[in-house]
Amino acid sequence: MLINLMLANIGLPMVAVYLPFAWFALIPIIFIEALYGARRYHLSFSRALLAQAIANGFSTVIGIPMTWFAVVLIQVAIVPGGIGPAWLAPDPSWWSIALAVAVLTVVFYFMSVATEGFVVARFFGELPRQTIRRWMVQSNGITYALLVALLSGGVLAPKVSAPLMNLMEPVNEALISGVFSVIEHVSGKEKKEPPLIRAVEARDLKEAQELISKGANVNQTDDVGFPALSIAAGRRDEKMTKLLLEAGADV
Repeated sequence: MLINLMLANIGLPMVAVYLPFAWFALIPIIFIEALYGARRYHLSFSRALLAQAIANGFSTVIGIPMTWFAVVLIQVAIVPGGIGPAWLAPDPSWWSIALAVAVLTVVFYFMSVATEGFVVARFFGELPRQTIRRWMVQSNGITYALLVALLSGGVLAPKVSAPLMNLMEPVNEALISGVFSVIEHVSGKEKKEPPLIRAVEARDLKEAQELISKGANVNQTDDVGFPALSIAAGRRDEKMTKLLLEAGADV
């Protein structure tokens, strides 16, 4: 559940954080976008390849994180309770996760078109601006379809993708937690979560046991609305999950 929620929250282009092999998709993406421009507009392939390599690097390393950060800041400003999975309620259905991914993907698609077009225009100043825009719109349409296929493959072949996701999960959680901490500090909306939720998030089994023994409500939720059991299960914390179930947490 945690992986699905985070994928929905970060958007499709950030899938490389969760699926490390997605970084290799940059190679065919750069090649396809360069080849499309070279063939469609009769340009030098080597020149187009260099332009697309730099443009995609700029888009991936700078454009996408900045856009994602802006999206989360907007979410903090307009969503009651502050930060949470984008447009998702607690215990969302599969279609709401897919919808969130789709919506955020559209945002990143237009960002890619704009930022890559800006860089490519520096290499092909002789081309009309409309031609470069058309090149970016059409070539990114093709390569974003490739990213959708890559993500779909990861979902449809869990035996292949699961080990990679598990390997990256500690990095993922540290990355997301760090960004959220910065956003909370900037927005002034510090988390005010119950002690048991904090213990579950910290994987502090001893603290959780002590709180439950003192009468803590095992069904309490975080500031987004996710119960302690969902958080523990999403983090694959078997001992914490067992503790909460034995204490009477609702399933």
